[in-house]
Amino acid sequence: MNSVFVSAYTNKNISEFENLLASGKFNPDAIGFGTNQNLSLLLHICDSICNQNNTTDIHTNLIFVEILLKYGANPNAPTAFQILRVRSPIVAILFALQYGPHILPFFKLLLDYGADPHFPKNIINEIAYTDIDVYCVEALKMALQAGAKKNIPINHLGHLPIDALRTRVANPAAYIVKNIHVLHLMIQVLENHMDNIPVNLHNVRRNAATQNALIYKQSFAQNLQQIEHQKREEERIKLEQLRQEQMRQQAERNRLEQLRQQAERNRLEQLRQQVEQNRLEQLRQEEERNRLEQLRQEEERNRLEQLRQEEERNRLEQLRQEEEQKRLEQLRQEEERNRLEQLRQEELQNQDYSHKYAESQHLLEKERIEKYNLIIHMNEMMQKMCELAGVVGQLQNKCSQYEKNDSDQ
Repeated sequence: MNSVFVSAYTNKNISEFENLLASGKFNPDAIGFGTNQNLSLLLHICDSICNQNNTTDIHTNLIFVEILLKYGANPNAPTAFQILRVRSPIVAILFALQYGPHILPFFKLLLDYGADPHFPKNIINEIAYTDIDVYCVEALKMALQAGAKKNIPINHLGHLPIDALRTRVANPAAYIVKNIHVLHLMIQVLENHMDNIPVNLHNVRRNAATQNALIYKQSFAQNLQQIEHQKREEERIKLEQLRQEQMRQQAERNRLEQLRQQAERNRLEQLRQQVEQNRLEQLRQEEERNRLEQLRQEEERNRLEQLRQEEERNRLEQLRQEEEQKRLEQLRQEEERNRLEQLRQEELQNQDYSHKYAESQHLLEKERIEKYNLIIHMNEMMQKMCELAGVVGQLQNKCSQYEKNDSDQ
């Protein structure tokens, strides 16, 4: 299986996938999908939709199935599924019908593109045993409208699908009926349906689908030629534009070269003028330096003379200040001697005062100690008097008690 074709399907690139099939370079019935890589893509998709509940995935797979059928995929192509068993897309869809109503669009699409309603042999009986919900009745109607025969016996006794339905309705517990209402609706559909649809309707649809696939491929080839012609024309226009662009760029390069040469001439002239100006400026600066040097020397001589005079004045001023300092120092020393003499006399006076103060403090301290001793002595006397008063009180109590005793006797 071509990797480009597989990649377009795997990446869900619908436009690329349709273009590859329309080009006619890829066989829509090619084998290479499934676990053992022995299934066509159509059968692989029909097998894989059993348990898909994601609306986006279902819609995408429906588009891929329609594109495959549109470009000639055979809905009746059998594939060896297991030993002694053959499977086709319509069989895979019938098996998946029990998983929900999202299978119905796939079933109708296969029938519309010519899927054989008699493969398996009795499709009516296969649908009749799928009594999950009302959508199974719609599947039965689709099969009948596609040309499936309702009166094909299901066993050697000649029983028909409608007989099997009635038997299951009569004994739902024994046949594990899931929805008896669905069985009643199926019986009603079979009773009301008339077998007036041609048996080979699927062949007519299949032939029409094949012719349409050829028309689609031819239309794609024509469109491809127009696209190629348009691409060649666009390429020619691009080359012409490129040539004109190259000529424009060459003219622009020539113009820029002329501008560069003119700019170079102007630059050299400017450099010459600049050199001349620099030379004149150097001469002017040299003269200016000489003049400034003379002025500097003259100023230096004047400055040195001023410094000499200033130094002389400073020297004389220093001598005057030194003499003044000596005179002031003598005065200061004299004042210091006088001050020290005064301090000595004051110190002697202070020493006499300190001696007298110390004696007065000693007398005061002695008097304070005597008063303190006197207070202690008085406290002791008071304590002894209190003790004596207590003893006298005790003696009075005893005397009173003795007197009381004597009077009682």
